[in-house]
Amino acid sequence: LSEVLTRKGDSQFEKQGAAAAMAYYKEAVKVNENNQEALASLGSVYDELNNDDLALEFYLKALAENAELTELFAPLGIIYTQKGEIAKADEYLTKAIAANPNNEQTLYLLGTIKNKQTNTAEAIKLIEQSIRVKDTAEAHNFLGDIYDTQKRDGDAINEYQKAVAINPSFADAWFDLGVLLYN
Repeated sequence: LSEVLTRKGDSQFEKQGAAAAMAYYKEAVKVNENNQEALASLGSVYDELNNDDLALEFYLKALAENAELTELFAPLGIIYTQKGEIAKADEYLTKAIAANPNNEQTLYLLGTIKNKQTNTAEAIKLIEQSIRVKDTAEAHNFLGDIYDTQKRDGDAINEYQKAVAINPSFADAWFDLGVLLYN
């Protein structure tokens, strides 16, 4: 019965969104509190509804049931980042990259965390890796910011130029480029 309720919840999630699916997932967990799919899905519902605490609770419960649910690592890393728990964010995003080394968004986010931790060399490596997966203006701009703080003006200018070449309306990159060229 729990699995049937989970499938019904999945269907509702696709058709009508997170709020419509929630009741089915909750009922599935009532019937079987160890239903890892229902637990993970409840985490996704709460994540979608921006309730980080409950999303975190259900994602962690699902992982306790099955540590192989690697698709939960990235959302956990994002939630911990939003909560300011950088060490835990680092832990889960590192696991997410180990499970899926070609996820540009996870690489980028972990790069920003490494930069906050003043692990600049690792941050640069991760941002460059994210760019190899998917070339984005945001990644080039962030890399430019890192180079700028290191007083590597030529490298920073190069990255800002790449950012505006990809997205000509990227105001932050234009501003940062202008400041460096002015100086």
